Amino acid sequence: ACERPIPAWHNLPVLSWLILRGRAACCGAPFSVRYPMVEAATAALALALWFRIVSPFAGHPPAIGLALSTWALTFTFASVLLVISLIDLDTLRIPDLLSLPLIPLGLLAAWTTGSVLHVTIEQSLFGLLIGGGTLLVITYGYFALTGREGMGLGDYRLMAGVGAWLGWQSLLFILMASAMQGLVFAGLVKALRLSSLLP
Repeated sequence: ACERPIPAWHNLPVLSWLILRGRAACCGAPFSVRYPMVEAATAALALALWFRIVSPFAGHPPAIGLALSTWALTFTFASVLLVISLIDLDTLRIPDLLSLPLIPLGLLAAWTTGSVLHVTIEQSLFGLLIGGGTLLVITYGYFALTGREGMGLGDYRLMAGVGAWLGWQSLLFILMASAMQGLVFAGLVKALRLSSLLP
């Protein structure tokens, strides 16, 4: 609020918010609990992926390098999805700056670490085409039938990236699960009158 620089020791993930009790040290202005929540969620993602990807290779030194590379790529993917989710919740937009790099990164992950992720480069390519293509057809089909935009173009780009990462075989589950999640969230917002959660 006072536009003074934040020193490093006041910018520690989670801890700073707790120590400062959610208020800036310089001027006392409050800052949202969302900061430590996002920081904690990111740490939890990193830890969960570490146990899922790196820990099984702990007793196999030759493979640990591949496991670490896979962890780094996958953590990047998960972190970007977290950021996209929060931006989409606030603005109903998915920035191309975040979604488009997921496509080449997913192909790279399948090509270099597919043996760990269990996604071949062929599955990744088909996932990209089917994931992005399906939502693109739905987007333009809905507009042609109704004259209204039912889904933004950011959605098909994001699904192309997700398909590149997880392969075509994951797409049906992802589409169904995300639709159900959206319905549950919208129902809770309406039932509990939490319209402040939406832009």
